[in-house]
Amino acid sequence: MAGSTETLERLEEMERMLMRHPWTTTELACEFGVDPATIFRNIALLEGMGSPIEKEQDRRKGRRYWIDKDRFLNRVRVTTHEATALYLAARLLSRMIDTGNRFVASALGKLAEPLEVTAPLLSKHMRQAARAVHVQPEDTIEVEVFRMLALAWSENRKVRIAYRSIQSSIAAERVLSPYYIEPVEAEQAFYVLGHDSQSDRLRTFKLDRITAIELLPDRFQIPDDFDPLDQLRSAWGIMWADEGRAQERVILHFAPDIAREIKERYWHPTQRLADLPDGGCRFEVTVGHASELRRWIRRWGLHHVEVIEPRWLRDEFLAEARAAVARYGG
Repeated sequence: MAGSTETLERLEEMERMLMRHPWTTTELACEFGVDPATIFRNIALLEGMGSPIEKEQDRRKGRRYWIDKDRFLNRVRVTTHEATALYLAARLLSRMIDTGNRFVASALGKLAEPLEVTAPLLSKHMRQAARAVHVQPEDTIEVEVFRMLALAWSENRKVRIAYRSIQSSIAAERVLSPYYIEPVEAEQAFYVLGHDSQSDRLRTFKLDRITAIELLPDRFQIPDDFDPLDQLRSAWGIMWADEGRAQERVILHFAPDIAREIKERYWHPTQRLADLPDGGCRFEVTVGHASELRRWIRRWGLHHVEVIEPRWLRDEFLAEARAAVARYGG
């Protein structure tokens, strides 16, 4: 039994190693302290278990083996509660995608397969979420950007992109080292965080503004002190406070009829809530860029929320309210 456990542990570790880069049987034998014949048998076992192992002949080192990541299917066992959580995540993802994406649709479909026996209703809904993505018209550029970035991110490879910012109609070329990909629910969009060659600093790029992409052979190393969640802690959405820029305090007063809805949810790590005398509530956060709250504030209607700080944002909404009154003939 101990021998079987040892073999199973070796198979699992071999699978992880072959996912990273190619190995020869001699190299694997040295790593595990076994003879090459044992490694040959283990590779055959992995292939029998469905691992997509590739091989090639190296003139200097001999035959090398690796696992094709594009064909690899992770085997994950989940409980009913975990499957429900996966479905909700899948459903949220399908609602964020406004164009067809074959990789997203395929992933949702594969999540549905192992649930058919244990949770058929969840499997059915997961397939419906997949179809909701699949039936939308596909943007070939967006799909290619998604594919290339996923590959570059997993292999620590740089990409050359053409990026059209919101301020410009001309796409500028730059080399990007993708450190992290983040979904932003409020915008129903994906952003990539990484080192930008043009500005020589960490920046964010919206995926659907990338008009062309090329995978480069150059590798990059993510800094040891890079923590994406810590980096985005000050952001309301995706924009954090850059070096030399102070964070902004935002204070909003919400009307009594929606104060309860504001108070029942955790919106931001820095939020502070306080009741107002009229039954409304005071909402305060400190963020990297207050401009990111514009869309969220408008969601509640200007008659339900008053911007107190910062002053520039209050003046902006005041001008917007006056323009609305003028438009409607008040």
